Amino acid sequence: MVGGEPEHVQTGDSGFLGTKSWPRSCLWAENLKRELAVKRSKIQEVVDLWLKRKVFTLNGIKRSLQATVRDLNLTEEGVEMVGMLKPDGTDVLGMFNADPEVFQYGAEVLPVGTHHMNVENMVRMHVESCKKCNSAGGLEETCYFFKMKMCIERGWKVPVNERRVKPKYKVKEGKDKNYSSVKLYEANFKEEFERMLSNGVLREVDEDFAKVISPMSAVVKNSDICRARVLVDVLVKDEESLLLANARLKELGFKRVKMRAALDVSATGINDASPKPPFRYASVQDGLKMVTRGCWLGKTDVERYFLCFPLAQESYPWFVVFWGSVLYCFIRAMFGYAPCPYYTSTWGAEFLKWVTHRGVPAAFMVDDWLTVGKSKDEAKKKFSSYYRCLRGSGFCNGSGQRRSGPANNVSRSAHRYCQNVSDLRRHTS
Repeated sequence: MVGGEPEHVQTGDSGFLGTKSWPRSCLWAENLKRELAVKRSKIQEVVDLWLKRKVFTLNGIKRSLQATVRDLNLTEEGVEMVGMLKPDGTDVLGMFNADPEVFQYGAEVLPVGTHHMNVENMVRMHVESCKKCNSAGGLEETCYFFKMKMCIERGWKVPVNERRVKPKYKVKEGKDKNYSSVKLYEANFKEEFERMLSNGVLREVDEDFAKVISPMSAVVKNSDICRARVLVDVLVKDEESLLLANARLKELGFKRVKMRAALDVSATGINDASPKPPFRYASVQDGLKMVTRGCWLGKTDVERYFLCFPLAQESYPWFVVFWGSVLYCFIRAMFGYAPCPYYTSTWGAEFLKWVTHRGVPAAFMVDDWLTVGKSKDEAKKKFSSYYRCLRGSGFCNGSGQRRSGPANNVSRSAHRYCQNVSDLRRHTS
């Protein structure tokens, strides 16, 4: 405004408004209408694509929309139109930058024996694959991996906002707050709990140590329930059916159905008080991109993957549970804490970076790893290369044989999974 009158601008006869002089506020309004019209047309393109592909589920629409924005390269306008896209689970820098504040670490180096991760080897493999650190001749403090390394060395200090921790829903009174599913699978749960205890995942504590005591549950993944139903015609719903399914699966040479001990820190409000950065999991499609006709596959899985990552000592009081008349705290990452999938998947993306830097095509989905080769020997050779990366990080011992500690987590027997793709298709057709 000048002297109380609208400031005018000269547009010329050829201006898009078709006049010579307009108040600046009117010009801004007309430009805004044009921008909205452009964005409206792009939204219509996306909706038309949904209708064409008959995508009507919420997850289907979300995936379709993300793919459309990516394919059409709608960078600036796309971000405004549909919101920020999730980082790709195979891109470590994108994953880390989704929320760097998740990667907090403890005040002191963890005592020897708290975990089995090999920090020195992990730093070496990162420096090899990182242009910035490699040129500097060592790990730079300004590199994202410095914080990740410290989260192993000093433990992951979980990002709980203590002021926001409020019970979300009512649980049982007293110390034993565990759910009925623990009784339903009691023998399996006891076996799993004792295994975690012997592997150093849990530690006995006094009652005054706990900030909160959270309930535990016994969890069987839906995919495992479906697998048992399809392969051996057993519906897993309790201890007896789980044992029957695993006995039949063993006879056929299939992997057993696992029962996992999960911690419900949603009940005690810890999950709501913690950040949960959205991200896109690495998927089967990432592996299929590597597959060609007649190629061979090398596959392995990292058992107890979550339970390998150490927590900072300051975090222990948040994860206290009751079992067998005793209180225990988790000293490693566990199933049930909401930021864990993001945290461990960022590490998976880092491992992938090390492997691909060595020229080995690889893909992963949480704790399952895959590589390909033109021949069986080539697939085995490439498998051995990424196996060494995982082993060097501390997921398994030097011989590759199973042992009681969580450092032994990669099964060498994965060589058995090298098989010709054409044979695999015949088996599954």
